[in-house]
Amino acid sequence: MEYRLQKIIADQGICSRREAERLIQEGFVRLNGKVVTEMGVKADPKKDTITVDQKKLDQKEKEKVIIALWKPCGFVCSTKKTAEDPDIVLDLIPKKYHHLVPVGRLDKDSSGLLILSNDGDLTFRLTHPKFSHQKIYHVLLHKPLEEDGFSQIRKGEVRILGGYIQPAPIQKLGGARVEIILREGKNRQIRRMFRALGNGVKKLRR
Repeated sequence: MEYRLQKIIADQGICSRREAERLIQEGFVRLNGKVVTEMGVKADPKKDTITVDQKKLDQKEKEKVIIALWKPCGFVCSTKKTAEDPDIVLDLIPKKYHHLVPVGRLDKDSSGLLILSNDGDLTFRLTHPKFSHQKIYHVLLHKPLEEDGFSQIRKGEVRILGGYIQPAPIQKLGGARVEIILREGKNRQIRRMFRALGNGVKKLRR
C-alpha cells in the first residue's frame, strides 16, 4: 500500500511529520535513487527504496512505542546534545528507547507531561494545530494577575510574536497561581503572554 513520503519517514521514528516535510523540501530524501522535493509523492514502504540523508529506511514495519514521561526542569526537549544544553530528555529514559522523539515541546525551565514516540500518526495528531488538543498548565506568577489580565487572556487580546493569542480559559487557583488551558503552542507562549501583561512566570507545570 502506498503512503505519502512524510508519513513513511515519520512512522520510522526518525522525526516528526513536519520535520520530514522539511527534509523533503530541502532535498534530503530520495525515492528509488531520485531526489524528491515535492509534497504529495507517495511510495510503498515495503517495495520502494527510500533514503533520508543517505540512510536507507528499514522496509519492515516498526513496532510503535509510546512513553509518557514526567519532565523535570533543566532538561531540553531534543534528541541532540549541545555544549549549551547537554541535558536532554533522552537522558531520562533507557538507551533502548533513544530512537524515540519528543511529541511537542516543553521548555527547559518547565516541568510536566511529555510524550515520546516513534508513531508518526500520533505525533501528527497531537502537534498539528488543526486538531486543537487541550493542554492544561499550572502557573506560579511573580505577582497575582489583575482582573484585566484574566479578561484579556479569555478574549484573546494578548499580543505576542506579531499576533494575538487564541482566547484561552484561565482561572485563579489562589494567590499568584493560575490554571490556563491552551489549544495552540507558540514558542514559550505562556511566558511571553504574562510578560506582555507586565507579569512574569516563576514556575510552569503542564
